[in-house]
Amino acid sequence: MSEKVLSPLPPNIMTTRIKAHYQHEGELFVQKRRHVPPDVPKMVSETVHDDMPDQHTEFFTHLSYFAIATIDSDGRPWATIIVGSPTTLIYAVSKIQLNVSVVLPEGDPFFSSVVNTVNATSRYFAGIGVDFSNRRRNKVAGFIASSNVVDNTLNMSLITNESLGNCPKYITVRKLEYCGRHPQIGADHQNADNISLNQECLDIISQASTIFLATRHISNVSDNTSDLGVNHRGGFPGFVRTYEENGNTYIVIPDYSGNQFYQSLGNIETDRLAGVVFPCFTTGDMLHVTGIAENIYDDEAERIMPRVTLITRIKLNGYVWIKEALNLKLLSPEQYSLYNPPVRYLAIELEKMKKPSKPATTNATLVDIKSLTQHISRFTFELEEKVSFKPGGFVILNFAPLIKRAYQHMNNDNPQSLNDDHVRTWTISSSPAFDSNTNMFQTTNKVSYQETMASSLNKQHPWFEICHPRPTAKYQVFIFPAAGPTGSYYRDWDRDFPEYEFSIIIYPGRSTRFNDKLITDLKEYIEQLDEGLLPYINKPCFFIGHSLGCVISFALAKHMIDTKNKGNLIQLMVQMGRGPLHLKSSNKYYIDMTDAEIIEELKTIADPITRYIYDEPSYVKILLPMLRADSQVGKEVLPETPLMIPIIVYVGEKEASANEEYLNKWKELTMLKSLFRVRMFPGHHNFQAECGPQVLSCLKQDFNNIISILRMY
Repeated sequence: MSEKVLSPLPPNIMTTRIKAHYQHEGELFVQKRRHVPPDVPKMVSETVHDDMPDQHTEFFTHLSYFAIATIDSDGRPWATIIVGSPTTLIYAVSKIQLNVSVVLPEGDPFFSSVVNTVNATSRYFAGIGVDFSNRRRNKVAGFIASSNVVDNTLNMSLITNESLGNCPKYITVRKLEYCGRHPQIGADHQNADNISLNQECLDIISQASTIFLATRHISNVSDNTSDLGVNHRGGFPGFVRTYEENGNTYIVIPDYSGNQFYQSLGNIETDRLAGVVFPCFTTGDMLHVTGIAENIYDDEAERIMPRVTLITRIKLNGYVWIKEALNLKLLSPEQYSLYNPPVRYLAIELEKMKKPSKPATTNATLVDIKSLTQHISRFTFELEEKVSFKPGGFVILNFAPLIKRAYQHMNNDNPQSLNDDHVRTWTISSSPAFDSNTNMFQTTNKVSYQETMASSLNKQHPWFEICHPRPTAKYQVFIFPAAGPTGSYYRDWDRDFPEYEFSIIIYPGRSTRFNDKLITDLKEYIEQLDEGLLPYINKPCFFIGHSLGCVISFALAKHMIDTKNKGNLIQLMVQMGRGPLHLKSSNKYYIDMTDAEIIEELKTIADPITRYIYDEPSYVKILLPMLRADSQVGKEVLPETPLMIPIIVYVGEKEASANEEYLNKWKELTMLKSLFRVRMFPGHHNFQAECGPQVLSCLKQDFNNIISILRMY
């Protein structure tokens, strides 16, 4: 074609772009196999949109690189990464149209697929924008309405009918800039019955911490249920494994914990086709592959890749390797995601390493835990059958049946927990009688300040999590968190408090209690805490409440005093980020806000790296009911009944309620008015995260002061 202007869009474009967003049988099959909650399919239909949100159109327009996929004339998916100027690569014409102009290297299979299907009635595309500087990503899909090539530039008009924000998990942070390279075809085998990759191509796969997976679902029902998808997959270099069998190369991709939509794997379940692009950001090489794909589950998956229960295997039937195809230059060391699980090897690789892929197994019962010191515990196990072992040997333990954790989409406090298979290798510390078999063994482990299996075994309680068990501690500290998903931020607060055992209250409907019903009534909270927490309070204790936690902790303390049930053990209440409970607050509560208002407020107080989690529909879908339920409890005004417990108030200087005269009215809720004080800290509502060391220093000082004073009575 001689002119750069794209062909006019068809007059019936609004009709042809209509898309049904309900999940098809492949996605539903995978969800059922993975025991996904039944409300997830409805969540997908509600969170995938026809039109691109304004933030997505702005995001795409400012990108200088973009992963995109289409299908060739044989219906096979191919993916590539297009690169250009952030002012000319992508132009958002409207909420339903993106125009793209890009120069692609000779041999790029995406380019040839677009050119060779120009007269096709259905030319699907899918794209995903990833900003590698901050891990932000958004997906889009639809069809190519028109295209032409002018002076080696491919121009496309893309009509969108699917838009979805994605979370930042597994994305490698890297600083990139445009770099004009000199592409050269290394190998071009787009159609072949047998594909055996050479070592250079295998090296590109093994170095990749970022890949893009293209899949399709061509429906037999109607065009408006057909689509193409492209998704980011990330991990440590080597997370994608390969092997050869009968002259064919197979690619194996482990599945990591995600949003549970299973769009890519659902497409594979029905259409059995997939394409992948492997970029090398160091050399600029790109490897494009396509082939026959299948999902493999549970025991069969573990026979191929031990300790992984869901994999995708692709038998290649086409590939293109282009040297220096990626016009991007890496300017900084790569920062791998904290969510990345360890690289898992194939069984055939483990055999070559002379490591057993499936050792002999038996069942063990944890019969005793004994704390030896503040940080050391001894665990005693009883086996179903007798075995022989030597002191200093090791045992591989699978704790999955014992450690029950609900699904979490994100957990910035403990990212590794999302893909933790709970398999550990521990050294045996017990010594059996010489040359005899036994069914008992012991391990001695450090209960560290990081989340470990040893610490997890020591702190299983329904209503609270002990940060680091200290049976010999003189005091207990109970932290009642603010509204939201979890209070895991506080796990390390006890590091410099050796005489205190800290515990975090776990509200229903989150963390390990995700499947429990949310509570919207303060009275119900107190009734359940009376049964679930009070039996474990057996020492002088301190209550720390933050926001919602102020309401719950104060009401519980009053209940304990009124019922003469351990109220005398409460030494101090530290109330953080909340105005006096007996006065009606002028603040607007989440229960009274729209979804958009809540998300906007959350973004304003989040840091730049994590605020985009609030663009992730599956996360927001879980978060909003939680916040509204918490808000219903948190807005309750309590009676002005002073307690015989000291109160100290902590608040951020920039918080709306940070008025000293107003905060001093907290004094009306304690009989020990001489011990009352207000502490102001730099920061906003979550000041304890902004200036943690200062807050902890003040806590230690206040704890010690109260203990010294109360000893005098």
